[in-house]
Parts: sequence; C-alpha cells; structure tokens
Amino acid sequence: MAEWTELKHTPSSVIAGFAKFFAMFLVVCAISYAWQGIGQNFWQPPDASLLIPLLLMPAFIWFAFVPRRLRFNAEYIEFTSRFSGVQLLPLPKLRHWGKGHGVLLLEFEKSALHRRTLQVALQFYTPESRNGFLQFLSETLPDRESSIWLGIRGITIGSR
Repeated sequence: MAEWTELKHTPSSVIAGFAKFFAMFLVVCAISYAWQGIGQNFWQPPDASLLIPLLLMPAFIWFAFVPRRLRFNAEYIEFTSRFSGVQLLPLPKLRHWGKGHGVLLLEFEKSALHRRTLQVALQFYTPESRNGFLQFLSETLPDRESSIWLGIRGITIGSR
C-alpha cells in the first residue's frame, strides 16, 4: 500500500480558522444590524441574543467540519469523523471535488459513502497540508474538479 499523507493542524492554524469564522460572523452581523437600522434608530445597542450563536457555532463547526483525521494516498482517502468513525474511501469512487460554501466538498459514489458528500473546513489546517491535499487532488483527479455546486452535489461542465 502507498505511503499515507495526513493533513495536520497546529494551534496557530486552528486559531486562524476560528479567526476567519469570527470575522465572517462579525461582518454578517454588522450588515444585518445596519440593514435593520434603516428607518429606525441605528444607534440602538444590539441585544445579547448574538451571544448564543457566537458561542455555539464554533463548537458546531469544529465537530461537524473538521475531521479527527484526514489522510490520503494514491488509492484511498481515510476520513475519521468525530461521530461515525473511520471510513476508508477508494479514490476511484470520488465523483467530484472542489471548494464550495466555505468548505472543501468531496462527493463520492453512493456505494462508497452513504451520505455521499464530505465537507471539510480546510482553513483549520496548516497551509502546507491544505495546499498539498488540493495539489494532490488537482494532479490526480483534474477531470473531477467540480465547476458548479448545487447544494452538496457537484457538476463538471466541460473539460479542464
């Protein structure tokens, strides 16, 4: 069996991933707050209801989109979820891959993976790890890089 390459995350890459999340969260909140303020008293202070998503969303993102382990080689992708355990996925069964909706999407054939599409938040991994994985996918499976994502289903238009 070929040698495995594992995506690594460090404390600084995890902090950077959460910082990107918080920055996006604050921008969306500011736009929403400004939008609500049109025609109202704009300088009214926001209520404390934003604390709930601000505290819960990072935990949800970490547990849902950052696998415990993600390894790959020329034949397989090994995905270890925090909830469903280890899944050894054959690379030929990968239908589409690509960036979409703030995560990397890996769509497999239904025979390989029941839920079909894995979503991985690459911003929590070191730049070397994430760039190495994306380079591996683009060199190994360039014809399967998705042009368009409809939800979690990839569509490839034309050849790349």
